[in-house]
Amino acid sequence: MITEKKILRLLFFLAIYLSCLNINAQNYPIVYQLKTYYSTSLTMRIDVVTQHLGKFILTPSRFWLGDNRPRKTVFCADDGRAIIYNRPETCRLISWEISFYREPMEGLGGRSKGEYYFNNNQWLLKESNNFPRFENYPNALVCINAKNCVPLPEDKPINGELFLIWGKTPTTTRVNNLTFNFFTDKLAESIDKQALLNTMVPHLEYLNKLFNYSNPNPIKVVMIAKNDGDFKDAGGTAADDAFLINYYVKNGQLMTDWEKKFIGIFLHEYVHIITPCNKYPRWACESLADYYSYKALTNGEVNTKALVLWGKYKDIDPNYQLGLYAMDQRYKQTGSWEFYKLFYLKGASFWNELDLLLHKKNQNLDNFIPLITIDPSSKQIELPKAFTDKMIEILGEEDFKTLTHYYL
Repeated sequence: MITEKKILRLLFFLAIYLSCLNINAQNYPIVYQLKTYYSTSLTMRIDVVTQHLGKFILTPSRFWLGDNRPRKTVFCADDGRAIIYNRPETCRLISWEISFYREPMEGLGGRSKGEYYFNNNQWLLKESNNFPRFENYPNALVCINAKNCVPLPEDKPINGELFLIWGKTPTTTRVNNLTFNFFTDKLAESIDKQALLNTMVPHLEYLNKLFNYSNPNPIKVVMIAKNDGDFKDAGGTAADDAFLINYYVKNGQLMTDWEKKFIGIFLHEYVHIITPCNKYPRWACESLADYYSYKALTNGEVNTKALVLWGKYKDIDPNYQLGLYAMDQRYKQTGSWEFYKLFYLKGASFWNELDLLLHKKNQNLDNFIPLITIDPSSKQIELPKAFTDKMIEILGEEDFKTLTHYYL
C-alpha cells in the first residue's frame, strides 16, 4: 500500500518536472509515469496518480486488430485491489505492469506485436493494449523514467498510435528540410545513416511534393535486424511520427542487397507518415503506400513492379481471388494477416494498372489522390464516388468497370 507522503511527493516532483518542460499540468490531468525496475530490464511499472480526480472510470486501452492480448490488470495502490473497468472507482494511485521480451536471435519482425528490449539496452513500447484510458479525460501525458514526456494521442479514429523507444541517444540525420532520428539495434549501429538517407533524396522529394508534406518535427526511425527468408511479421510499421523497419541479415551479417530491400520498406512506411492511413479506406491506405513506394523508386515515373509481383503470386491462394472490398471485410472480421497482406499485392497492382490506363489518356494518378480521401470516422471501404466518377469520365465506363470488377 502507498502512503500519503509518497503520493504528495509524486505530485510535487511531477509538477516541477512538467513546469521545466513548459507543460501546463492543468491541461494534462492524467500522467502515465513509466518506470523500469532496476532488478530487471524486462518489467516496467506504470503509475497514474488519481487522487485529484475523485471518482473516475477506467476504460480499456485502444488496441489494433490482431492484438488479442487480454486487458491489463490494474491495481489500486491504497489496498492492492484490482480496479474494475467501466465503473466508478476511487483510489489515490493506480498501477500496472508491462512485460518486455528480449530481442530474439533470429531478429524481430517490424510488424511484431508486443514490447521488446533490444540487445543494446533500448526499450520499445507500443500503445496497443498498454494504456487504459480515463473516461472524460482525453488529455494525457506519458512520461518515461521522469526524463521525457509526450502526449498520449486522443482516442479518435484520426489519431495514430503512440510509439515509444528509449535507452540510447539516437543518430540524428538531415536531408533538405527533414530530420530523422535513427534508433537501432547493435548490428545497425555501424551503418552510415546519413549516406543511406542521401541515396533516397530524390525519392523523398517526389513523395513530399506529391502529398504536399513538410514537417519541422523529427521523424523517429527504428532499425531492427531480421533474418533473410524469415518473413513472419517482417517489414515495418508506422505511427504518427515514427516507424519501425527491418533490415535483413544472414548469419549475423548484413545481406549484400539489404540496402535495396530496406529502402523499399522505408519508402512504404514514409508514405504512411506523410499521409496517414485514416485518410483512406483501409485497403487503399496500404496499397497506395506500396504502389507509391515503387513509383518513388523511379522518381515518379510509372513502372510495372506492382503488376509483376501480383502476376507472380495471384494464383497461389484461393483467397487471392477475392475483391479488395471483400478482403477488407474479412480482415475486419478476423484480424488475419492472410487477408491484410493482399492489400499490398492485389491493391498495389490495382493502382499500378489504373495509373497505366490513365497515362494512355495523358493523365496521372498523382493528380487524383485528393479524391480518394474519406472522412476518418466513416470507416468507409469503397472508393469515394467523386474519384470513381472522375475515372469513368477519363477512361470510359466500360474500361473502368472491367478493371474494378477484377480488383475490387
